[in-house]
Amino acid sequence: MIKNKINMKKLNLLLAIIFIVTSGYSQSDWHEQNSGVNNYLFDVHFINQSEGWISGNTGLILHTTDGGISWENLEAPANNTYYSIFFADEYNGWATGFGGKIINTYDGGETWNMQNPGSSQFLYDIFFLDENTGWAVGGDGGNYPSFISQREILHTNDGGQTWTHQLNESHKSPLKSVHFSSFDNGYAVGETGTILHTTDGGSTWTEVIYDQAYHMHDVFTTNSNTAFVIAYYLGLPHVPAIFKTTDGAESWSSQTFSEDLSLSSIYFSDEMNGWAAGGQNGSAVLLKTTDGGENWEYDYPSNGDYLTKVFFTDNQTGWAVGGSGTVLATAAFFTGFEDITQDKNISVYPNPATSFINVNLNNLSGNNMNLNIFNMNGQLVYTASDLNLAENQGVQISVEKLKKGIYQMVLTDASNSFSEKIVVN
Repeated sequence: MIKNKINMKKLNLLLAIIFIVTSGYSQSDWHEQNSGVNNYLFDVHFINQSEGWISGNTGLILHTTDGGISWENLEAPANNTYYSIFFADEYNGWATGFGGKIINTYDGGETWNMQNPGSSQFLYDIFFLDENTGWAVGGDGGNYPSFISQREILHTNDGGQTWTHQLNESHKSPLKSVHFSSFDNGYAVGETGTILHTTDGGSTWTEVIYDQAYHMHDVFTTNSNTAFVIAYYLGLPHVPAIFKTTDGAESWSSQTFSEDLSLSSIYFSDEMNGWAAGGQNGSAVLLKTTDGGENWEYDYPSNGDYLTKVFFTDNQTGWAVGGSGTVLATAAFFTGFEDITQDKNISVYPNPATSFINVNLNNLSGNNMNLNIFNMNGQLVYTASDLNLAENQGVQISVEKLKKGIYQMVLTDASNSFSEKIVVN
């Protein structure tokens, strides 16, 4: 019988901490990840705590399956700047750029296809509710050769195989962001103070604010009544603002911030917890709210360039990207494992692994043990039972069929448990 281990009564709590990571976390503690590039990064999107993508200039798209510990440069079509990237699941994704370009993938980014949206404009943002239903927005500020400003909203019901214009207007400033809370309720925002709202999936769009004193950069809607917009005042002093509605765009309130602060992105993990990202005096800065945007606190990472986008998978786990290849990740991603998985009674090697792992008990033995491996969503992906581990001798477990990513291994007997993080490359 194994001694000096985690009591089984604590196992459920242990697993909850592993996958939710809600205790002992300081939001101001961000870590800089190594993106491996110096490109300007425009957007970041994760489908869970392990797998995500980043888009940037010069045709850059990065991919991670271990929460950003390592990033792979995908072979995306070059000669473009990908302003926005969005994945509906682990396979289906899209990215947008200039010249009306939309590319998509059906295999998580291993291969990319060029779609035909019928646009020649800058497409600054793309958003999907599922693998079929999505919107893209953009336009042109009136540059050479036409010198005529343009704004447009594109829509698809078949994953981008066909795109139709819901809005295509000349002499209007380009749109920079689009977001939907349901198949009916959505917003699009843009330059010269434009906020558009739809309650019928984009069949009709209503201009609810048009204030040329502001540029609207980003929008996020948490439900049919509530939406937030990042804005920048063009007058003096040049101050950033966050606009908010709680009545479906009937009325708006705004909060302004220090004039040396710039904001470019906003994201909410639920109706109360949200973040805004940008820069201050050339360095990364974020704002955080825990009361639905009533109050915002400054959050200063110790490293990083100006931030262009922030994204969270839950209230604790998020990433922000920006200039000079900057990628920041919240401390929850790191400390959530460090606090509970460094068990001196167990050895797992090689770790990271590609084909197999050896699991040993150090100076202990155990009979009729069960070994379970969970992914970052808490799903059981491997199980073995009735294992007998002699002292300082272990078992070899194949991980060849596991996708690249981070996993938690839990080894138990009738009354106790060990837990260890493993990484599959």
